[in-house]
Amino acid sequence: MTKRIISIIIIFFICCFTLQIQAAQDNPVSSMSGIEPDNPSVSPSVRPCSKSSATRTPVVILPPVPVATQIPLSADTPLPSTTQKIDKATVMLHYRPVIEVYSDSGMNASERAYILEKRLEEVLLRARTAPFVKINTVNDTPVLESEGVYLISVTNNDASYHKTSAVQLAALWRDELQHGLDIALKEKSKEYKKEALRYALIAVITGILLTPLIFIIWHRLLKLPAYFAVFFIWLLVVSYIFWVFPTSRSWAKGLSEYILYPVLTLTVIFVVISIVATLMDIFIRHYFSLAKKLKGQELVEDARAIHRFTMSKLVASTFVRTGLYLIGGLVFLKSLHVDLATGLTGAGIIGVGIGLAAQDLLKDIIAGTFIVIEDQFAVGDVIRTCNFQGTVEGFNMRVTRIRDMGGSLITIPNSAIRTVENFSSTWSQIDLIVGVAYDTDLKKAMDIMIETGKKLKEDYPDKVMEEPVMLGVNELAESSVKLRMLLKTAPSEQWQMKRELFLRIKNEFYSKGIFIAFPQLTVWLNHDRK
Repeated sequence: MTKRIISIIIIFFICCFTLQIQAAQDNPVSSMSGIEPDNPSVSPSVRPCSKSSATRTPVVILPPVPVATQIPLSADTPLPSTTQKIDKATVMLHYRPVIEVYSDSGMNASERAYILEKRLEEVLLRARTAPFVKINTVNDTPVLESEGVYLISVTNNDASYHKTSAVQLAALWRDELQHGLDIALKEKSKEYKKEALRYALIAVITGILLTPLIFIIWHRLLKLPAYFAVFFIWLLVVSYIFWVFPTSRSWAKGLSEYILYPVLTLTVIFVVISIVATLMDIFIRHYFSLAKKLKGQELVEDARAIHRFTMSKLVASTFVRTGLYLIGGLVFLKSLHVDLATGLTGAGIIGVGIGLAAQDLLKDIIAGTFIVIEDQFAVGDVIRTCNFQGTVEGFNMRVTRIRDMGGSLITIPNSAIRTVENFSSTWSQIDLIVGVAYDTDLKKAMDIMIETGKKLKEDYPDKVMEEPVMLGVNELAESSVKLRMLLKTAPSEQWQMKRELFLRIKNEFYSKGIFIAFPQLTVWLNHDRK
């Protein structure tokens, strides 16, 4: 338990470190909650600038501008479509999020975001100094432009998606585009390159300091190899170094999307599943333990119920873990932006192929299910199946493990179990056959056997369930008369009680002068040979 807690704490700190790097990489899009929807103190034609442009003169929405600032129409411009699906996309500038746009004017969100990204790059190419984003109006529609480059029109659809007015949304987009352009222009400067080198050096030093610490924690406390943890830490360091330099930022994005996030997500899922599964196991054990206490007398009277409790506990734990892994798999696929509806449809088709290829596995699971439902045997039972006999030590939905008298552990697929001989289900019985000499008083011998069985029941009342039943003479063999008696015992107690009964009967026969028959050979010598 201590190792598991330490592992969870370490993974928590690694996750925090990863989120810190992500926070340094991303500049989240501002929410609309900071806008006052209808502030009478602010004129709709004059909006205050953002913090990044606090020294600038407030931007005034100008009258309609020349046609050159409007959207250039071409044969490639998509036509409006009333049936087009509404979606959204994030506009990126140097792989940093700037604003979110929605589908409009016949274009989907990805197309609008791509066009705006290209126009922002054009602005950066034209700008000799810090570019200035301004708002104009064309046909009563706010239009954003910078350095003579048309950027985007703020339509009423955009405003309705963002739950605000077109004027307010134009002001917000202007501030965010201005902020994004300022950062992008700053990253071109020599000062930023020096700052990026400093950040990269700090990241390398951090990785060097963390490496021996990870080895110490993993080797000494967890007793596990630390290669994966060290690899993950240095993957974070390399990703951060790639990110601080704009020219290699695409590599950092690829590392994050295709390696870091999937691995981190998978690790977190496994940790969560482990924690939840442990808590569920504790709950299941507590539940069945409480049920045992509440049904104490009933369990004493029905020893088989204890085995059913054990089996039910194993099956419940198996199903809980299976369900958790299925949920974890779906969460992991969702984190990879996999369409679950399409994926489940494809999984159904793939499942048919897997079912054909894994018929033996399915047979094992189905057979294991019927073993539990029909209560054929449980953990702790002594059974004979598939020419093997032993005590059931383990069971799951696929295999059964039994331990034979020689100490060998035998694993049998559930589908191979066709016939089961259970020696310890509900009750057991001793089938005792004793051979006596032909000149023995059989009535006296049978009475001694019955009395010995009754004394055994008095001495072991919890193991011998009923009085002995004498069946009488069972066979007239070549050298003995065989007497047969039955004695009912508790489950799995027949072997010990049989050995004890044999010992007592032998001693009683010897004290009463009754001899247990054994084969004899009589030799006749002929001295009249010529």
